[in-house]
Amino acid sequence: MELERLVLLHDGIIPLFWVEGATLEDLRATVETDPVSEEVHHLTEMDGRHLFEIQWSPDVNALVDPMIESGAEVLPATGTVNVWEFRLQFRNRARLATFRERCQDNEVDMHLNALYNPTVPAEKTDDELTAEQYDIIDTAYRNGYWEIPREITMGELAELIGISSNAASQRLRRGLTVLVGEALTPY
Repeated sequence: MELERLVLLHDGIIPLFWVEGATLEDLRATVETDPVSEEVHHLTEMDGRHLFEIQWSPDVNALVDPMIESGAEVLPATGTVNVWEFRLQFRNRARLATFRERCQDNEVDMHLNALYNPTVPAEKTDDELTAEQYDIIDTAYRNGYWEIPREITMGELAELIGISSNAASQRLRRGLTVLVGEALTPY
């Protein structure tokens, strides 16, 4: 399935999806029997792909509401029966953090695969925090990594970020080294 676009309404969304890989009858039966779709309309067919308009049940709001609240712009989105991959754009890191927190509150299982800065960054030096280091430090802080007792393990933190435990540990240590270095440098 491939998301074409979202039409935002006051009481929900109506997305348009291109679907391929089966007959129209099989596709229609699958989409109509899915418990999260309330109303399904087949709009057109082109080159073996079918365009559907789907009105979702309120259960989908667990993901959609955080997108709307954080001002996320939905770029390409593709999915299968079990997994969806969204490319989202946020105005700033605070909005991304809001989105992640709301997804966690709603128990939406999400993983950050990559974080991109759309502008060309200035040359980074070893004494500057990278976007990835900022992200893991922020995620650790917001999820209680430094609380006593810890509210999240390194493995859970790594899973939230979408990297291995070893990579998360190294990234966190390097980021903290930069922050401590900045804090201890006299003005």
